[in-house]
Amino acid sequence: MADDSDSLARALRHSLRGPTGSHEARGVPESYYGHAKTHLLDVRASTGNPDDQDGPRKAGSKTLTVYGVFPYPWSSDKEEVEALNDGRWFPSDRDFKALANLMPNSDRVAKIGSFSELLIAMMHFSKFELATLNIITHGGFSDMALQGKVLKEGNVELGIDDPKDDVSTLNMTTLANLEASNSIDTSAPNMQYKGKGIGAFTFADARDRFGAGATMFLYCCHGGAEQVYCDELAKVFRVNIRGFKLEIYYQPEVKNNRIVNRTRCRYPPPPRGAQLVHGLHKLTPDREAKAPLPTPTSP
Repeated sequence: MADDSDSLARALRHSLRGPTGSHEARGVPESYYGHAKTHLLDVRASTGNPDDQDGPRKAGSKTLTVYGVFPYPWSSDKEEVEALNDGRWFPSDRDFKALANLMPNSDRVAKIGSFSELLIAMMHFSKFELATLNIITHGGFSDMALQGKVLKEGNVELGIDDPKDDVSTLNMTTLANLEASNSIDTSAPNMQYKGKGIGAFTFADARDRFGAGATMFLYCCHGGAEQVYCDELAKVFRVNIRGFKLEIYYQPEVKNNRIVNRTRCRYPPPPRGAQLVHGLHKLTPDREAKAPLPTPTSP
């Protein structure tokens, strides 16, 4: 697997605070745990890559796990535990990395901070090779941020000031642009990207890494709770989507005033009595969207 990149702590609930792009920590008796350089080098016109031009889509067998860029904000272990106990703590990419590395059967684990970096991670696989994509990051009801900032006062900023040719947040507008023009910018259709050791490619080329029946798992704050967002992701990426309707609760383990285990979580959230488990992969998603059926070809 390649990597690109005793006390129960008091909990905090991870909830979206309006349309501001921030999250607000709210203390409750259980615990919610919870600008990288872009690889975009070239943007120019392309004819794109039609789906299945090499024949029927085959089932994939590989797993890619990615996690977002949210730098660790604490100056010491003690400061982090104090924030956890005060209800001001949110997971950083240190936590995401621990969870990503625990994902079973991952053929590649990548830290990504933008849409282009997600596509580059996918392009390390052959056409139709991917069966599973796990995304671990922060997000809202109808978007997910691949980069942002954890604030010490108890908030999370989603996204950054994006360049014209890349985005750090996948929202409904971005998905609509991709569906309409094979590009995040409809004024520059078939936008191309390059990565180290990877030739020029478009979103459609990266999407073709998914095999038949592939599934994208969303592990991000509200987990793609809005059905319409999951439906749009399924349509645009042409994969099945599995996510969560409610918040995922994380409960880091603390010993000697430092976090020693960052992989404990539960779903559904308390007080519903869900068991504490080690690893996001042990949670059962309850939000689902199906990939669209292939367009029939004319005889």
